[in-house]
Amino acid sequence: MLATFALSFLAVVSLTFSQNIYPDVWHAIIDEATVGNKRVFVTGDVHGNLRPFMTLMQQANLLSPDGNTIADDAIVITCGDLVHRGPQSLEFVRLIRDTPNLYAVRGNNDDKQMLLRTDEWTKRATEKDWAFMKQLPYTIRVPSYNSTIVHAGLLPGKRLQDNTVFEMTSMRNIIKDEDCNWEATDDTKWGYNWAERWNGNMHIFFGHNARRGVDADGNPLVNFYGNATGLDTNCGKGVALSGVFMPVTETPKVYSTPCPKPKKTKKPKMFRK
Repeated sequence: MLATFALSFLAVVSLTFSQNIYPDVWHAIIDEATVGNKRVFVTGDVHGNLRPFMTLMQQANLLSPDGNTIADDAIVITCGDLVHRGPQSLEFVRLIRDTPNLYAVRGNNDDKQMLLRTDEWTKRATEKDWAFMKQLPYTIRVPSYNSTIVHAGLLPGKRLQDNTVFEMTSMRNIIKDEDCNWEATDDTKWGYNWAERWNGNMHIFFGHNARRGVDADGNPLVNFYGNATGLDTNCGKGVALSGVFMPVTETPKVYSTPCPKPKKTKKPKMFRK
């Protein structure tokens, strides 16, 4: 068991240092001139579920007259984890690539597939696809609404540009370190939900919180935390894809559409227990 884990770890480390997956611009901005009078809509993690995504766009009246792309008077931003689990990961990546007013930040599953390429769709991806994914930013700021989109979160008390990849793509909770500073963890059993402790002046839209994105009855639950909004309602495991318009009001309207349960796939041998 230890030997298998060691080999798996070494394989991941080897891939990590042999491939540069980091973008030229980590923190992108959609400026006020680009936003103008357009409607701005943010969605949770799509996980390769292109059809539910298009259904959600239709529900929110965000499609062009032909129904094939995003309307000219709208901007749509998705919170990362574009790929993995759903049946149309590559098709969704290409839709974003080819749609000027459809934006995305990157999530932990996007980074993982760029490194390991274990999903079936990665065998069909071209160098153009990989080049596009590599340039996906970790955050997108929308000054018109004093908002930032990130996959997992931002560490309270830390400058935007100082957040680490782990904090932006994998953090769920925060705990105090030995110096009483906040430290990120992906384990919800420890510490505090980072969004409940967020005290920054920007509104944060984020995903990666599927464990908290479903209520006790299994229904999708968008979480509103004052100055942060959690949008991952577990589309990746067959619950729903959800989204909201900026800005978040006191009584925000949530749009949701069901997602199919993913097909079971075998993990690569080196990751099996």
